[in-house]
Amino acid sequence: MVVGATTSESRTRLEVGDSKDHTGEFILAQIMTTKELAVYLRLHQITIWKLSKEGKIPSIRIGRVWRFDKEVIDEWIAKGQEMALI
Repeated sequence: MVVGATTSESRTRLEVGDSKDHTGEFILAQIMTTKELAVYLRLHQITIWKLSKEGKIPSIRIGRVWRFDKEVIDEWIAKGQEMALI
């Protein structure tokens, strides 16, 4: 729950990443920065930036910065591994 938010405000924010854990509780998406994703994927930040700019990696641009949903990145990696096996 968002601190200082009313129930309706927090529900609206949760609908954006409308996911639930095994107990049925809402969980928020883990959003990563370019630097965090570079560490996670063991790539250079510039490589992450270029892939984002070219639309080759799932990303969201907010103003001048890129953000990445860890769950979407994990699915993207898994899909790439499935394609490599075909």
